[in-house]
Amino acid sequence: MAQGAEVGVGKFAEAGGERVRGARDGLLSARQAQDAYAVAVADNELDHVLRLAREHGIEPGAGANGGATP
Repeated sequence: MAQGAEVGVGKFAEAGGERVRGARDGLLSARQAQDAYAVAVADNELDHVLRLAREHGIEPGAGANGGATP
């Protein structure tokens, strides 16, 4: 039973990491497009997924803004 729980946690962490990467990519794309509204939405999404990751013990990787500069 414990092994199944570990697999579930691993998949959860993997999905969380993927969601963080997607949010960072979205923010980068919005910044490149110079779309202020899309930047605000993407930044909010990134903040949200980073908070969720940290709350569940997932190390989100690079800095909160994914290395991008405002």
